[in-house]
Amino acid sequence: MNWIDNEILFLKNNYPKYGIKFCSNKLNRTEDSIMNKARKLKLKHLKNTPTKDKCFFICKKYKNYSEFYKNEFHIYNIIFINGWLDEMTNHMIRLKKRGIIWTKEDCIKESLKYKTIKEWVKNSRSSYRAAHKNKWFKECSLHMIKLGSRQLRAIYSFEFKDNRVYVGLTYSPEIRKKYHLNDKKSPVYKHLLKTKLIPKFKILTNYLKRDIASIEEGNILNKYVDCGWMSLNKIKTGGLGGNHLIWNKINCIDEAKKYKSRKEFSLKNNSAYGSARRNGWLNDCCGHMKPIKT
Repeated sequence: MNWIDNEILFLKNNYPKYGIKFCSNKLNRTEDSIMNKARKLKLKHLKNTPTKDKCFFICKKYKNYSEFYKNEFHIYNIIFINGWLDEMTNHMIRLKKRGIIWTKEDCIKESLKYKTIKEWVKNSRSSYRAAHKNKWFKECSLHMIKLGSRQLRAIYSFEFKDNRVYVGLTYSPEIRKKYHLNDKKSPVYKHLLKTKLIPKFKILTNYLKRDIASIEEGNILNKYVDCGWMSLNKIKTGGLGGNHLIWNKINCIDEAKKYKSRKEFSLKNNSAYGSARRNGWLNDCCGHMKPIKT
Protein backbone atom coordinates (compact mmCIF):
# COMPACT_ATOMS: atom_id res chain seq x y z
CA MET A 1 0.00 0.00 0.00
CA ASN A 2 1.34 3.41 -0.99
CA TRP A 3 2.32 5.86 1.72
CA ILE A 4 0.49 9.19 1.93
CA ASP A 5 2.06 12.46 3.07
CA ASN A 6 0.38 12.44 6.49
CA GLU A 7 1.75 8.96 7.26
CA ILE A 8 5.28 9.93 6.23
CA LEU A 9 5.11 13.04 8.41
CA PHE A 10 3.87 10.97 11.35
CA LEU A 11 6.72 8.48 10.84
CA LYS A 12 9.35 11.23 10.74
CA ASN A 13 8.00 12.79 13.95
CA ASN A 14 7.50 9.61 15.94
CA TYR A 15 9.78 6.82 14.72
CA PRO A 16 12.98 8.25 16.28
CA LYS A 17 11.31 8.53 19.71
CA TYR A 18 8.95 5.55 19.85
CA GLY A 19 10.20 3.01 17.33
CA ILE A 20 8.62 0.33 15.14
CA LYS A 21 5.85 -1.09 17.36
CA PHE A 22 4.36 2.26 18.25
CA CYS A 23 4.27 3.46 14.62
CA SER A 24 2.90 0.11 13.46
CA ASN A 25 -0.03 0.35 15.89
CA LYS A 26 -0.80 3.99 15.12
CA LEU A 27 -0.61 3.69 11.33
CA ASN A 28 -2.16 0.22 11.14
CA ARG A 29 0.75 -1.10 9.08
CA THR A 30 2.99 -4.13 9.54
CA GLU A 31 6.28 -3.77 11.38
CA ASP A 32 8.13 -4.79 8.19
CA SER A 33 6.43 -1.96 6.31
CA ILE A 34 7.42 0.54 9.01
CA MET A 35 11.01 -0.73 9.10
CA ASN A 36 11.45 -0.59 5.31
CA LYS A 37 10.00 2.91 5.02
CA ALA A 38 12.12 4.17 7.92
CA ARG A 39 15.21 2.78 6.21
CA LYS A 40 14.35 4.58 2.95
CA LEU A 41 13.82 7.82 4.87
CA LYS A 42 17.08 7.21 6.77
CA LEU A 43 15.30 7.38 10.12
CA LYS A 44 16.87 5.86 13.21
CA HIS A 45 15.24 4.87 16.46
CA LEU A 46 17.06 6.54 19.36
CA LYS A 47 18.03 3.82 21.81
CA ASN A 48 18.20 5.88 24.96
CA THR A 49 14.93 4.29 26.08
CA PRO A 50 14.30 4.51 29.86
CA THR A 51 14.73 1.27 31.79
CA LYS A 52 11.84 -0.48 33.52
CA ASP A 53 12.99 0.88 36.89
CA LYS A 54 13.11 4.42 35.50
CA CYS A 55 9.60 4.06 34.06
CA PHE A 56 8.30 2.71 37.38
CA PHE A 57 9.89 5.62 39.25
CA ILE A 58 8.13 8.13 36.96
CA CYS A 59 4.76 6.35 37.26
CA LYS A 60 4.92 6.56 41.06
CA LYS A 61 4.84 10.37 40.82
CA TYR A 62 1.25 10.33 39.54
CA LYS A 63 -1.99 9.47 41.32
CA ASN A 64 -4.27 10.36 38.40
CA TYR A 65 -4.14 8.20 35.26
CA SER A 66 -5.31 10.98 32.92
CA GLU A 67 -2.63 13.33 34.22
CA PHE A 68 0.04 10.68 33.74
CA TYR A 69 -1.19 9.95 30.18
CA LYS A 70 -1.16 13.65 29.30
CA ASN A 71 2.23 14.59 30.82
CA GLU A 72 4.24 11.40 30.20
CA PHE A 73 3.02 10.16 26.85
CA HIS A 74 6.47 8.87 25.89
CA ILE A 75 6.70 6.77 29.09
CA TYR A 76 3.11 5.60 28.62
CA ASN A 77 3.94 4.20 25.18
CA ILE A 78 7.06 2.45 26.43
CA ILE A 79 5.25 0.65 29.26
CA PHE A 80 2.28 -0.10 27.00
CA ILE A 81 4.48 -1.69 24.31
CA ASN A 82 6.37 -3.74 26.91
CA GLY A 83 3.22 -4.96 28.67
CA TRP A 84 3.90 -3.14 31.97
CA LEU A 85 0.83 -0.89 31.92
CA ASP A 86 -1.32 -2.66 34.54
CA GLU A 87 1.66 -3.30 36.78
CA MET A 88 2.82 0.32 36.81
CA THR A 89 -0.50 2.18 36.82
CA ASN A 90 -2.72 0.08 39.10
CA HIS A 91 -2.31 2.64 41.91
CA MET A 92 -3.68 5.47 39.75
CA ILE A 93 -7.25 6.78 39.80
CA ARG A 94 -9.03 6.19 36.50
CA LEU A 95 -11.95 8.32 35.36
CA LYS A 96 -14.34 6.95 32.75
CA LYS A 97 -13.67 9.45 30.02
CA ARG A 98 -11.45 9.65 26.97
CA GLY A 99 -8.24 7.77 27.69
CA ILE A 100 -9.75 5.11 30.01
CA ILE A 101 -8.31 1.63 29.84
CA TRP A 102 -11.27 -0.76 29.71
CA THR A 103 -10.83 -4.06 31.54
CA LYS A 104 -12.83 -7.15 30.60
CA GLU A 105 -15.02 -6.78 33.69
CA ASP A 106 -15.71 -3.11 32.87
CA CYS A 107 -16.68 -3.96 29.29
CA ILE A 108 -19.10 -6.71 30.37
CA LYS A 109 -20.69 -4.45 32.98
CA GLU A 110 -21.03 -1.61 30.47
CA SER A 111 -22.44 -3.82 27.70
CA LEU A 112 -25.22 -5.12 29.99
CA LYS A 113 -26.79 -1.64 29.85
CA TYR A 114 -27.72 -2.13 26.19
CA LYS A 115 -30.11 -4.46 24.36
CA THR A 116 -28.49 -4.32 20.92
CA ILE A 117 -25.01 -3.90 19.46
CA LYS A 118 -26.19 -0.76 17.65
CA GLU A 119 -27.29 0.78 20.96
CA TRP A 120 -23.97 -0.20 22.58
CA VAL A 121 -21.93 1.43 19.79
CA LYS A 122 -24.01 4.61 19.95
CA ASN A 123 -23.73 5.07 23.72
CA SER A 124 -20.32 3.60 24.61
CA ARG A 125 -18.08 3.40 21.55
CA SER A 126 -14.85 3.15 23.57
CA SER A 127 -15.96 0.03 25.50
CA TYR A 128 -17.24 -1.52 22.24
CA ARG A 129 -13.85 -0.97 20.59
CA ALA A 130 -12.00 -2.34 23.61
CA ALA A 131 -14.14 -5.49 23.57
CA HIS A 132 -13.39 -6.02 19.86
CA LYS A 133 -9.68 -5.31 20.21
CA ASN A 134 -9.23 -7.68 23.16
CA LYS A 135 -11.53 -10.43 21.76
CA TRP A 136 -14.15 -10.07 24.53
CA PHE A 137 -16.89 -9.07 22.09
CA LYS A 138 -18.72 -12.41 21.97
CA GLU A 139 -18.87 -12.70 25.74
CA CYS A 140 -20.01 -9.08 26.14
CA SER A 141 -22.81 -9.34 23.56
CA LEU A 142 -24.34 -12.74 24.42
CA HIS A 143 -27.42 -11.12 26.01
CA MET A 144 -28.08 -8.72 23.13
CA ILE A 145 -30.87 -8.95 20.58
CA LYS A 146 -29.37 -9.85 17.23
CA LEU A 147 -30.00 -7.44 14.38
CA GLY A 148 -29.57 -8.05 10.71
CA SER A 149 -28.15 -5.57 8.24
CA ARG A 150 -28.68 -4.24 4.75
CA GLN A 151 -27.36 -7.57 3.54
CA LEU A 152 -29.17 -9.84 6.04
CA ARG A 153 -32.95 -9.90 6.60
CA ALA A 154 -35.39 -11.99 8.63
CA ILE A 155 -38.97 -12.73 7.55
CA TYR A 156 -41.86 -12.05 9.92
CA SER A 157 -45.65 -12.15 9.92
CA PHE A 158 -48.65 -10.65 11.70
CA GLU A 159 -51.53 -13.13 12.05
CA PHE A 160 -55.07 -11.96 12.88
CA LYS A 161 -57.78 -14.25 14.26
CA ASP A 162 -60.04 -13.39 11.28
CA ASN A 163 -57.55 -15.19 9.02
CA ARG A 164 -55.81 -12.07 7.72
CA VAL A 165 -52.03 -12.07 7.51
CA TYR A 166 -49.24 -9.66 6.68
CA VAL A 167 -45.76 -10.95 5.70
CA GLY A 168 -42.63 -8.79 5.57
CA LEU A 169 -38.87 -8.82 5.90
CA THR A 170 -36.57 -6.68 8.05
CA TYR A 171 -33.11 -6.38 9.60
CA SER A 172 -34.71 -5.50 12.98
CA PRO A 173 -37.92 -7.40 13.85
CA GLU A 174 -38.53 -5.46 17.08
CA ILE A 175 -38.31 -2.08 15.36
CA ARG A 176 -40.55 -3.30 12.53
CA LYS A 177 -43.08 -4.65 15.02
CA LYS A 178 -43.38 -1.24 16.70
CA TYR A 179 -43.80 0.43 13.33
CA HIS A 180 -46.67 -1.80 12.20
CA LEU A 181 -48.53 -1.53 15.50
CA ASN A 182 -48.29 2.28 15.69
CA ASP A 183 -47.98 3.80 12.22
CA LYS A 184 -51.24 4.87 10.54
CA LYS A 185 -49.86 4.00 7.09
CA SER A 186 -49.28 0.36 7.98
CA PRO A 187 -51.87 -2.16 6.70
CA VAL A 188 -51.44 -4.01 9.99
CA TYR A 189 -52.35 -0.92 12.01
CA LYS A 190 -55.32 -0.16 9.73
CA HIS A 191 -56.72 -3.68 10.14
CA LEU A 192 -56.13 -3.60 13.90
CA LEU A 193 -58.04 -0.29 14.09
CA LYS A 194 -60.87 -1.62 11.94
CA THR A 195 -61.36 -4.96 13.71
CA LYS A 196 -60.01 -4.26 17.23
CA LEU A 197 -58.16 -7.59 16.91
CA ILE A 198 -54.61 -7.86 18.27
CA PRO A 199 -52.37 -9.72 15.80
CA LYS A 200 -49.86 -12.40 16.71
CA PHE A 201 -46.33 -11.40 15.70
CA LYS A 202 -44.03 -14.19 14.49
CA ILE A 203 -40.41 -14.26 13.36
CA LEU A 204 -40.41 -16.98 10.72
CA THR A 205 -36.75 -17.32 9.69
CA ASN A 206 -33.21 -16.68 10.77
CA TYR A 207 -31.33 -13.85 9.04
CA LEU A 208 -30.99 -14.65 5.34
CA LYS A 209 -28.99 -13.01 2.57
CA ARG A 210 -31.10 -10.21 1.10
CA ASP A 211 -31.61 -11.84 -2.32
CA ILE A 212 -32.68 -15.13 -0.75
CA ALA A 213 -34.89 -13.35 1.80
CA SER A 214 -36.77 -11.41 -0.88
CA ILE A 215 -37.62 -14.66 -2.71
CA GLU A 216 -38.46 -16.56 0.46
CA GLU A 217 -40.83 -13.79 1.60
CA GLY A 218 -43.01 -14.42 -1.47
CA ASN A 219 -42.88 -18.19 -0.96
CA ILE A 220 -44.02 -17.87 2.65
CA LEU A 221 -46.90 -15.54 1.76
CA ASN A 222 -48.02 -18.00 -0.95
CA LYS A 223 -48.05 -20.81 1.63
CA TYR A 224 -50.29 -18.71 3.88
CA VAL A 225 -52.67 -18.06 0.98
CA ASP A 226 -52.70 -21.75 0.01
CA CYS A 227 -53.75 -22.54 3.60
CA GLY A 228 -56.75 -20.19 3.39
CA TRP A 229 -55.27 -16.94 4.75
CA MET A 230 -56.12 -13.58 3.16
CA SER A 231 -53.15 -11.28 2.54
CA LEU A 232 -52.95 -7.74 3.92
CA ASN A 233 -49.87 -7.01 1.79
CA LYS A 234 -50.63 -4.07 -0.50
CA ILE A 235 -47.22 -4.07 -2.19
CA LYS A 236 -45.71 -7.06 -3.97
CA THR A 237 -43.34 -9.00 -1.70
CA GLY A 238 -39.61 -8.98 -2.36
CA GLY A 239 -39.00 -5.27 -1.82
CA LEU A 240 -36.05 -4.59 0.46
CA GLY A 241 -37.15 -1.07 1.36
CA GLY A 242 -35.15 2.17 1.05
CA ASN A 243 -32.70 3.28 -1.59
CA HIS A 244 -29.55 2.37 0.32
CA LEU A 245 -26.25 3.44 -1.15
CA ILE A 246 -23.73 0.63 -1.57
CA TRP A 247 -20.45 1.80 -0.02
CA ASN A 248 -17.87 0.84 -2.63
CA LYS A 249 -14.43 2.45 -2.69
CA ILE A 250 -15.43 5.35 -4.95
CA ASN A 251 -18.48 6.22 -2.84
CA CYS A 252 -16.42 6.01 0.38
CA ILE A 253 -13.76 8.36 -1.00
CA ASP A 254 -16.42 10.86 -2.14
CA GLU A 255 -18.13 10.72 1.25
CA ALA A 256 -14.86 11.14 3.19
CA LYS A 257 -14.16 14.42 1.35
CA LYS A 258 -16.97 16.02 3.40
CA TYR A 259 -15.02 15.62 6.65
CA LYS A 260 -11.84 17.10 8.12
CA SER A 261 -10.85 14.20 10.40
CA ARG A 262 -11.31 10.45 10.76
CA LYS A 263 -13.21 11.01 14.00
CA GLU A 264 -15.71 13.30 12.27
CA PHE A 265 -16.02 10.80 9.38
CA SER A 266 -16.70 7.95 11.84
CA LEU A 267 -19.27 9.91 13.87
CA LYS A 268 -21.21 11.40 10.97
CA ASN A 269 -21.25 8.40 8.64
CA ASN A 270 -20.27 5.25 10.47
CA SER A 271 -21.62 3.09 7.65
CA ALA A 272 -19.21 4.50 5.05
CA TYR A 273 -16.35 4.67 7.58
CA GLY A 274 -16.93 1.04 8.62
CA SER A 275 -16.95 -0.13 4.99
CA ALA A 276 -13.69 1.73 4.29
CA ARG A 277 -12.06 0.29 7.42
CA ARG A 278 -13.16 -3.30 6.70
CA ASN A 279 -11.93 -3.15 3.11
CA GLY A 280 -8.62 -1.43 3.83
CA TRP A 281 -9.53 1.83 2.04
CA LEU A 282 -9.18 4.20 5.03
CA ASN A 283 -5.80 5.60 4.05
CA ASP A 284 -7.01 6.29 0.52
CA CYS A 285 -10.21 7.92 1.82
CA CYS A 286 -8.57 10.00 4.53
CA GLY A 287 -5.42 11.25 2.81
CA HIS A 288 -6.69 14.85 2.83
CA MET A 289 -7.42 14.84 6.56
CA LYS A 290 -5.33 16.35 9.32
CA PRO A 291 -2.85 13.89 10.91
CA ILE A 292 -3.78 12.44 14.30
CA LYS A 293 -2.20 14.40 17.15
CA THR A 294 -0.16 12.24 19.51
